[in-house]
Amino acid sequence: MTFYELLQCIKDQQIKLKVKTDGQLAVVGNKERLTPNLISALKSHKEKLIDWLLNDSVNQASISKVDYTLEYDVNAEQRGMWLSETIANEAAQYNLVMVKKISGNFHPQILEVALTRLAQRQKVFSTGFIEREGNLKQFVAKEVSVNCVVKNLFNVPSEVFNAAIDEYLIAQGREPFNFSVGNLLRAAFIKHNDVTGVLCITSHHIAMDAWSADIFDTELFEIYNSIIEERTASLPELPIQYIDYVNWQHIQQKSEQFKHSLAYWKKSLDGAPSAHSLPLKNSRPAKLGRHGQLYRLNIDTDLANKVKSIAVDSNVTLFNFLFAVYTSVISVHSQTNDIVVGVPMANRPRKELESLIGLFINNAAIRVKLANDWTFLDVLEQVKQAMQGAYEHQSVPFETILNTIEIQRNASILPLIQLVFNLNSAPNRAITKSHGGLTTEDYSTDLEKANFELLLSVSDELNSLSLLFEYNTQLFDQTYIAQLGDSFVNILRLVTADITIAGTQLQQAESLLAIDKYRDLNNKRRDDTPPNLCCIHDVFTQVANSQPTDIAIKFGSTTLTYGKLNVLSDKVAAFLVDKGIKKEEVVGICTSRGVDFFVAVFGILKAGGAYLPIDVAHPIDRINYMLSNSGASKVLVDNDGAELNFDGEYFHIQEDACNYNGASKSCLHVQGQPDDLAYVIYTSGSTGQPKGVMIEHRGVVNLASYHQQCFSVSSSSKVLQFASFSFDGAVWEMVMALLNGASLHVCNEAQRGSPEALEMMLVDEQVSHAAIPPSVLIHMNVDLPYVLQSIIVAGEKTGASTVNKWSRKYALYNSYGPSESTVAVTGGWLKPDIQITVGTAIPNTRTYVLGTDKQVLGFGRQGELYVSGVGLARGYINSNEQNNSKFFYHEALKERLYATGDLARISEEGVVDFLGRADDQVKIRGRRIELSEIEKQIDAHNLVKSSKVVLVESGSSSRMVAFVIEKNLTEVSSEQEMTRTLRAALLAVLPQYMIPTSFILIDQFPVTVNGKIDTTALIEQLDTYQQDQNTAPNTDTQIELAHIWAELLSINFSAIYLESSFFELGGHSLLMIKLSKLIDERFNINMKATVVIEAENLEILALSVDKAITESVILEKKLQSKIVSKGIL
Repeated sequence: MTFYELLQCIKDQQIKLKVKTDGQLAVVGNKERLTPNLISALKSHKEKLIDWLLNDSVNQASISKVDYTLEYDVNAEQRGMWLSETIANEAAQYNLVMVKKISGNFHPQILEVALTRLAQRQKVFSTGFIEREGNLKQFVAKEVSVNCVVKNLFNVPSEVFNAAIDEYLIAQGREPFNFSVGNLLRAAFIKHNDVTGVLCITSHHIAMDAWSADIFDTELFEIYNSIIEERTASLPELPIQYIDYVNWQHIQQKSEQFKHSLAYWKKSLDGAPSAHSLPLKNSRPAKLGRHGQLYRLNIDTDLANKVKSIAVDSNVTLFNFLFAVYTSVISVHSQTNDIVVGVPMANRPRKELESLIGLFINNAAIRVKLANDWTFLDVLEQVKQAMQGAYEHQSVPFETILNTIEIQRNASILPLIQLVFNLNSAPNRAITKSHGGLTTEDYSTDLEKANFELLLSVSDELNSLSLLFEYNTQLFDQTYIAQLGDSFVNILRLVTADITIAGTQLQQAESLLAIDKYRDLNNKRRDDTPPNLCCIHDVFTQVANSQPTDIAIKFGSTTLTYGKLNVLSDKVAAFLVDKGIKKEEVVGICTSRGVDFFVAVFGILKAGGAYLPIDVAHPIDRINYMLSNSGASKVLVDNDGAELNFDGEYFHIQEDACNYNGASKSCLHVQGQPDDLAYVIYTSGSTGQPKGVMIEHRGVVNLASYHQQCFSVSSSSKVLQFASFSFDGAVWEMVMALLNGASLHVCNEAQRGSPEALEMMLVDEQVSHAAIPPSVLIHMNVDLPYVLQSIIVAGEKTGASTVNKWSRKYALYNSYGPSESTVAVTGGWLKPDIQITVGTAIPNTRTYVLGTDKQVLGFGRQGELYVSGVGLARGYINSNEQNNSKFFYHEALKERLYATGDLARISEEGVVDFLGRADDQVKIRGRRIELSEIEKQIDAHNLVKSSKVVLVESGSSSRMVAFVIEKNLTEVSSEQEMTRTLRAALLAVLPQYMIPTSFILIDQFPVTVNGKIDTTALIEQLDTYQQDQNTAPNTDTQIELAHIWAELLSINFSAIYLESSFFELGGHSLLMIKLSKLIDERFNINMKATVVIEAENLEILALSVDKAITESVILEKKLQSKIVSKGIL
């Protein structure tokens, strides 16, 4: 055990040491907590401990008393607390509520005297704060008097009494102090009967930390008892006050040692992540509140004893061991190896500070940066080194470190330290103490506050360990926190069994837990049925034979019955057989829109081949690549496809195949199998060359069966055929109709390109089932007399406004699936004003979320979506490299999977929340951003039809641009006004770093041939919409604000633009407070300081001021109306 680990262990166990007059080391507190390992370490480091205890006067300047009648600078911790509360401007953020259950003859009036004397003794409670010319000063009030309010709840039932206490305590935790007065104590006694009650004393963290609570408790009741007993309180004289310590801190910060320590932290935290990567339940809010909840978990005695034993055997402290486990859990859950966790440090380096109450505690930012092949021993070693460095350099306040490394503050996230770990040696149960004639007992209550995003506090209770998670409810839910707790215990068991265990093994163990839960989910599903083991054309033939006179396909005035389609496809099959088609041979189909395509499809399948759909509108180079890459030597064409430049054979569908006279003797239906190749379809090719996806019959047959179950497709149904034949959406439409006996209504190119023409077709042909891309549906009129039974949206995200509009009148279904899994993987019905998801897995299909290491992640965790099941593609044709990277057998799941490249999370019910493409997840200024999350919030605005946010990179800089389609072009007069409106709306729900730089209005999105938004084309159009990045203030509010900035910052008005940042121009937090007051004065409003501080630039600040002015005017009018209505005027 190193010297600094020993110091840490002494702190954890609350063991007190001193040097006796004879120079020997003595243990004077909590001797019972000494273990053999600790005794051995004390002996090994005895001389160094003695030197450390005695070196204050040698190595550091003594702490001198100051003149308490003067004002002095605050320290970084006080400034941070003051700023937090001043900015909050509502509920207090850092109140400290101390609660005791009192039994006996208690005198509240005497308590008032005792509290007042304590405040006079510990002058930190009578310290006030005041701003002087941009600097925060502290002073000691000349007089202080503490009141104790008495509330009577005599003889009410215990449950009513306890509920009232909890409500009161929560209120006390939120009621702010007036820092300018110099009284940071208040008390209340709630009486239950003549001999019992609850004492609530509220202070603030600016005056004391949690470590000071024991001192406060001891001194308060000693003073109280001394008054009762009419004697002098038996308390040691305080050599200094907290204000003296702060003054000494300022002197120390000029020393070389302090500069050395500051340099250590700067180096240690250089490039550290500004935010953790644990999965959140939703995107970060625009402003992070402090509402929290607690989650408790006990570790059984056997495991607790093993943990303590392995820590001793490994020569590490229990703190370091448990901290290393916590770090490992975070690494596994966040899938990152660079982690920052806060650790509270007592930071009482001198003997005269031992009995002093104050804000000494300092949060050390412990950074652990692991290699990809890390082991638990690596984590343990890094924790040991980092904790040693933290102890050596703990004198540097955390706030000072933040200012040095220039962390950008944002209301949506705590700076640098969001995760915290602590070990408590004291039992986490009520402790009863006697104070003269009184008995006090700790009163435990959940104040529903979270000062950090996630705090794990472990209590060492001799023969057991207990975990207490305090978490922010805006970011996490209890389900996920319970997962973290289970992970902590699971990893604790694993590292206790093998301290050398690798990180990959820990991840695998977590993966196995997740796999068990997925298996439970899959076993509960009732919609899985054995897939129909037959081929596509077999199902079609059965349908055609059962209803030969029914309409199968309608295109304009042309119709084909099932019987006719069956006969023609038989002719095509016979023709191809005679032309020597081999089993699974790929045959191209290049036709314009019409019935010929479907004749060719079923003909090729009946002949045992696989069809390759080719869009005649595709560039000739792409078509040639597809034919070459697929190995196709035959192509079926119509008049529009006859001009192909193709080395192989091509045949005219009507003239050659459908007129073939050898059908009666040559048409032999090739015996097919469900796992035969059915078609090859090429992906869009947005990056590099397109890939040919090989789909087998069984997946398509399963899709058609799912259509019948989900959408009740029958012989009376009329299905729209909208998609390009070369897009797998066409497969969805074709088999929904033709494998279920419905009629397929094929729209022409004019109807595909015009929402109005498509509307008329849907009405005229009485279409019952339609799959329509969201980018088309947003432009369609919902109020026409459709007879639609189901509308399916797929292929791209669907905005909230579209969902709300259409789902109120029609059954709206959201389908998701890549081409590599036979069109559809999941689906679900959409409802108005309900979260938009992509539903659950379709029958005989399974979905999983995996991490970057291909380990299965638990429910609710974000990762890449993987799929398996009967619809999984065979792979990419003639592309082994792509097959190996996207398709693989997962040993733990015992299934073949496909990596979709999409980000998602899956709920415990199996609902998939689609989070966008993995390549749509971007990083700007170190913060990870989901572009789809921004789009979702823009689409929720009532002026917006749809939006697309893109990342535009130029050299080393990057920015986000939002392209927006309005609902009603007449509602907003200009792009500038729309920008202001949307920016203001987004600021209410998103952090500022997620607000796009520009908002560009467009009439419609450019789309690919498959109907998806063409992002590349959008970015290429940006030059048309480029805006001046340095815009001068132009509204009255912007101009007035710019003048205020110029005045405060002593700069020229001409140097201030709408894009300017107050901080970047030289402002700081205290000047921001002054700015807030000036704004209130100049504009006659009362705007929260937090709004001013969080405004990223002048334009955003002006929007906030305009909003406050409007609200003020409305309020004034309401007041005037009330006055008039009551006859006062």
